[in-house]
Amino acid sequence: MPQHVFDVVRNAAPSAMIVVDGFSCRTQITQGDTGRQVMHLAEALALGLNGPAPAGHPEKLAPRPSVRVRDARLTAAAALATALAAATAGTYAVIRRLRL
Repeated sequence: MPQHVFDVVRNAAPSAMIVVDGFSCRTQITQGDTGRQVMHLAEALALGLNGPAPAGHPEKLAPRPSVRVRDARLTAAAALATALAAATAGTYAVIRRLRL
């Protein structure tokens, strides 16, 4: 993500609602040093159903599940194990076919 995007987010007014639809862009901005969280368009629309957004940092009203680091690591490990198993099975199938 270009550095100027982080500068724009950093310099945005506290009352500005920062809406980003892409998952990776949202993650980079939230985990970056911007000091702000961003919202998906659906979250912003859902907030609109409950009345006007607050004047400061409206993104904090969006309910988000908390993910523990341990759970994230276990999920990543499971995904890696699945990918390795699929690669091994694919390699075995190719080698077996070549021998026939």
